[in-house]
Amino acid sequence: MAIDNGDHLKDADFAAIFERDILTIKRDLQELRSNGVDIHSEKKRGIFLANAIEPSMIRELITQFLASRSGGGSTDKTTSLLVKLLKERALSRSSLSSIHNPRIPRF
Repeated sequence: MAIDNGDHLKDADFAAIFERDILTIKRDLQELRSNGVDIHSEKKRGIFLANAIEPSMIRELITQFLASRSGGGSTDKTTSLLVKLLKERALSRSSLSSIHNPRIPRF
């Protein structure tokens, strides 16, 4: 969502969307920054990426997300294909939701 944040969503908006505390969103942003993701939150721009994310980092983030949702398993080939096809958009909520929701078309 931060990759394509044309609505200038702020940390409070993300907290409402994901049903988490604002502090949790801020901690998550800090953790992403500590892992090399150039993500920031500004009053006027909302949450945004300042620079592109390296494909290896995208794969790592997706792998972590999938492992947390599915309890583990082999996702390397799927993740590589997802990153190759979608690049940063592979991290968007709709792309990740389509993996677990058969009603959303797969690519």
